[in-house]
Amino acid sequence: MKRNSWVPILAAALLVATVLAAASGCRQADGRSDAETVARLKAELAAARSEAKRLRERAEALQCLTRRGIVRSACMMYYASMVATGKAASFPKTYADRSLYADGVVPSCPSGGTWTYDSTTGRIVECSVHGRP
Repeated sequence: MKRNSWVPILAAALLVATVLAAASGCRQADGRSDAETVARLKAELAAARSEAKRLRERAEALQCLTRRGIVRSACMMYYASMVATGKAASFPKTYADRSLYADGVVPSCPSGGTWTYDSTTGRIVECSVHGRP
């Protein structure tokens, strides 16, 4: 199932319930009017959308942290290769060198944030969206 694919289904159900409520003045088995049921469904839909947004933001924050760890590992491998070949031990000047990564893809923040890299430690010290780890 696609991400948040249930939201349009819930919205469609709300639309159908709204039309039915407008067409009839009947009461539900629990004694609520159709309008009250529609109001409750609207509130539940709003809560579901809010929760989906919160979960998406949390997932992106965790992905950002994981990708920063990938950068850290690549920088540590670079440092180790410098030591192993007898060169001056140092971290790469930039983390954005594609040759540092096995797949050639430079990690980035999933939310579009920009990272601040410290070449003396080989770490991403801050993300403009998610802050410090």
